[in-house]
Amino acid sequence: MMAEPPPDAVAALASALPSAEFVAVDIEFTGLSNDGDQQPRMFDSVERRFLKAKSVAETFAVVQLGVCVFRRDDDDDDMLSATPLSFPIRPGRGTFACQASSIRFLAEQGRFDFNELFRSGLSSEAEGAEVIRLLSASGIPIVMHNALLDICFLMATFRPEGIPSDMASFKEACREMFPILYDSKLICSKNAILRRVVTSCWLEKLFHFVEDDERFAGHPTITRLGTVDDSRHHDAAYDAFMTGVVFARARAFLANPSATADAAGGNDVKEEWIEEDVDWSASDVSLLANRICLNRSVRHLNIGGQDLMTFRGVLEVSINGDASVKCRTSNIVDAIRPMIAPDRVRVLWDDERSAFAIIGPQHDSLLDTIAAKVNRSPGLLFRVQPYRGSRRS
Repeated sequence: MMAEPPPDAVAALASALPSAEFVAVDIEFTGLSNDGDQQPRMFDSVERRFLKAKSVAETFAVVQLGVCVFRRDDDDDDMLSATPLSFPIRPGRGTFACQASSIRFLAEQGRFDFNELFRSGLSSEAEGAEVIRLLSASGIPIVMHNALLDICFLMATFRPEGIPSDMASFKEACREMFPILYDSKLICSKNAILRRVVTSCWLEKLFHFVEDDERFAGHPTITRLGTVDDSRHHDAAYDAFMTGVVFARARAFLANPSATADAAGGNDVKEEWIEEDVDWSASDVSLLANRICLNRSVRHLNIGGQDLMTFRGVLEVSINGDASVKCRTSNIVDAIRPMIAPDRVRVLWDDERSAFAIIGPQHDSLLDTIAAKVNRSPGLLFRVQPYRGSRRS
């Protein structure tokens, strides 16, 4: 059975918000992708990713909204209480799609009663929208895990105007909905210190990591209130709880000089071929506010400003359409490396027809010359050209 919200859940949220330090949010929905072209590519533009997420959110529907309120203990600064609240959402618009795998997944979890959802779920136009209104009006930091799709779903469901059609308006609407937003997946996958220690950025595995690893566990101590139990993974309220725990412990870890000093002893993972307007090695999580993770991407979305990223020393590789022999990484490396020896070539595949060859910023000024020489190689299965970041706009 799906967990029903207590009758006064909205009132309970309103009562808890004034003393909250941050609130974690998660949702469950009826589908994740609406056609094959929606699958992410590593070098998609930010605009393309936004339009993909917008299309999905306008096709499927939210069926559960989970909120978890985190409050700092008055007597112990290293202790938080967490109050998860679940809100079943009855889709309000006339039609929406269901992806068979998503519906089957929800049903197999043993907690979704779709009959009860449509009989007793909160209306997306009334009480459900009130939850979002309360969160927006509070100005309290909101935490999500892999936030882009969730934000689009929240706008499509609860914002009367829906999702804006252009990126600038979307960012403005995001800031209006949630003035301070953190993405726990971005923090754990992009921060240079955390990247050295976390083993996975999948939410459930990341949660167990910060629960079990002695460098994270108990810092802070987090007491979960309410009735949501440990077996309810993929219940939106419990997933919101896990998201908040990950955020709180990642933030505390980065703020601990001794912990970060030990972690800093690993190999440097800075990507020298990417220039951005953010310091991924910073220990202050607030510097990553309003930045959102993009799955399987070299980019991220900056809600608070422009998406500034420059690529240095990168060649775009386009596989010949008529090639009778499959092009492999070794073919690309063998063709390019003689031009840059003794430096190495790193190949990142975007899909089976395209890849990117990273040759390093030291070769950036010679990209045109290198590309011309490579393209004159006999029997080449591909063509290359300098990449500056404008592909797939």
